[in-house]
Amino acid sequence: MANRPRRSRDPFKPRDTKLLWGLAAGLCSHPQCRRPLVADETDVDPARPLGEMAHIVGHSANGPRGDAGFPTAQLDLYDNLILLCAHHHTEIDAQPASFSVELLKQWKRDHEAWVQDCLTDNLTRITFKELEMVTTAIASHASAPTSTFQAIPIEEKMRRNELSDRVRVLLQQAMAGAAEVQAYVQHMATYDDQFPERLRDGFRQRYAEDIAEGLRGDELFVSLVDYAEGDATDLFKRAAGLSVLGYFFGICEVFES
Repeated sequence: MANRPRRSRDPFKPRDTKLLWGLAAGLCSHPQCRRPLVADETDVDPARPLGEMAHIVGHSANGPRGDAGFPTAQLDLYDNLILLCAHHHTEIDAQPASFSVELLKQWKRDHEAWVQDCLTDNLTRITFKELEMVTTAIASHASAPTSTFQAIPIEEKMRRNELSDRVRVLLQQAMAGAAEVQAYVQHMATYDDQFPERLRDGFRQRYAEDIAEGLRGDELFVSLVDYAEGDATDLFKRAAGLSVLGYFFGICEVFES
């Protein structure tokens, strides 16, 4: 998604923001909406987020869907948040009796499952065109690698990086289709022999930055997919970014042990 500077009053931690935006693919989670929640960059303005991280159980006990018995420490965590456009955030809070906690949880589950299904389907249809879209920017902005990576078994790497079953399924699907990515990388290397290394180092650089920010597990993985897709909301482009990340994960050159 677009770079989201945190406001001084923003209660959300980077891990929860990354997970919510990434797993929702930057789209409104209302089942009849799903509009992209990022304003594209223009000649005079950078890309900006339009989405709102809404509370499922109300932030205030006296507010919409408030619950005095809900643990305060859990109010601002990913599990209690849903990504919505401004219109639907306003609507659910204006009519809380019509939009219950259970309904919003169901919206979130259904939306994230729909995103995953779309990625699964798109992973089988990626071509050189989509791979070019997601790799050019990564390779052009790479600097020297800042972390040491070791070749360890993939399952062990997944375990050590605390990846959930949801991420595991997507990653395994991406690695299963790695032949197209490998062919593309080899094709590009015939014109630029440093292209594979720059592409790898772009991921490594982002990995090190995310680790320094405190990201781990699923939120780290989602952040790398966001980076690979260029912070867009196009699910086909997101699948292409996922396939490139899966390729480098598979050959043990992204995600340290």
